[in-house]
Amino acid sequence: MNHLKNLPPGTIWPHLLEAIERDVIAEIQSYAKSRKNNVNRGAETPELAAVFIDKYAAGLSKALQIAGIDSRIRAVADKLVHEIDPEFDQHMQARWSGRPSALISNNEERHIGRFFIRNELFEQVKVYMATSFGAPVTDNVAEEFLANHPNLLGSIVGYDEIDTEDRSRIWDYCRSDFPANCS
Repeated sequence: MNHLKNLPPGTIWPHLLEAIERDVIAEIQSYAKSRKNNVNRGAETPELAAVFIDKYAAGLSKALQIAGIDSRIRAVADKLVHEIDPEFDQHMQARWSGRPSALISNNEERHIGRFFIRNELFEQVKVYMATSFGAPVTDNVAEEFLANHPNLLGSIVGYDEIDTEDRSRIWDYCRSDFPANCS
């Protein structure tokens, strides 16, 4: 690490190191502008664009660090990230608080316990619960039900539909959790 710093003084001209940092900062600014254009035209969410910028800047920063160049690239990138996604810190925390961690969480997913479940699957759970109840099920009841059965939730999240075994488990859990409501 810090290979350039280990060279004898005068081997690398200081203005060359400054030029490298200047070019890298210009690169992250150009990259952020491209991401921002994608956000403006609806191709990316601000959250996704910010993650891309943050990760790209982390790689550039590490490369400069390995070379031994002290750089302010992270500070520049942090400012750019927060310009695109003002809630970046909260979004980053949300990504890491769920397991498995997701790149982003959006309106197509619902966070329950330590999982993110696609709304399509969540709605399927509600349908199967309603079948056992003989009446519609609210989101809150379905969320609480799934939170109380993380093994069922964990089985569901990785698939496109709820399989026969999980449908049976939903029915069985509904009968045991809500015996008065089940038909």
